[in-house]
Amino acid sequence: MASTTSLTISPVYAGASGSAQAYRISCETDAAQEFSPQNRSGHPVVTGLDNYPNSLAVGSPARKGLQPPALKAPWNVNVGQQTMMCSDCHNTDATTPAAQGPHGSASQFMLRGPNAANWPNVTLANYNTSWCANCHNTMNNVHRISAHSTWRCYYCHIVVPHGGKLSRLMADNDTMPARYAYNNTLSTNYLQAFTKNATNSYSSSNCKAQCHTEHRSRSPSENW
Repeated sequence: MASTTSLTISPVYAGASGSAQAYRISCETDAAQEFSPQNRSGHPVVTGLDNYPNSLAVGSPARKGLQPPALKAPWNVNVGQQTMMCSDCHNTDATTPAAQGPHGSASQFMLRGPNAANWPNVTLANYNTSWCANCHNTMNNVHRISAHSTWRCYYCHIVVPHGGKLSRLMADNDTMPARYAYNNTLSTNYLQAFTKNATNSYSSSNCKAQCHTEHRSRSPSENW
C-alpha cells in the first residue's frame, strides 16, 4: 500500500499503455485448473479419479488413484469412483464453535481435522502427526526409506494438493509455478521430473532429483 488510496500489485503483464496493463498477484492459485480432471493427479472433488483421462492406471488391480490399503476409512471404499467435498478438508477449527463452515479458523489454510497445523512442514519420521495421516497410510516404499526420515512433504509434493500436472501430486522445480512450492520458492523442492510406476513400488529410476547422485541422470516422463 503506497497510501490509503493507492495499491500497487506486481508483477505486471505488458500492455499497450500504462492504463492497459493487467496486474497479477504472483502467489495466486487457480482452483478450477487444480480440480480439472485433465490433471494427472488430484483430490476427487469434480469427479472420481477413474475419470481423469491423463492419469495412468497402475497396480493390481489397475487403478488411477491409490490402492485401498493406502487409504483410511471411509476413503478406502469405492476408490476411483468416490468424490469428496471441500469441507472434507477445510472447515472452522474445533476451538471456535461460533464460526460455521470455512469462514475462519485458527488452523492454517482453514484445514480440518487432527494435525491441521502440520501441513506441509512435517518430517516423514513424524508422519503420524501430519495432516496427510488423517486420510492416508504410508504404504509407498519411498516413504519408508530411512534416508528420507528427515524429509518434509514439500521436498517432493506440491503444497496446494488440490491437483497437479504430475502423478501422485508430485512437484517439479524446473517448470512448475513457484506458487506450488513451499514459501513460493522452487528450490525447496528436489524433484525435476517423475514417472508413475506401474507397480506402485518406486526406485531411483522413477525420479529425476537433486537429492542423490543416482537420480540426477534419470529421464522420467512427467514434467509440469
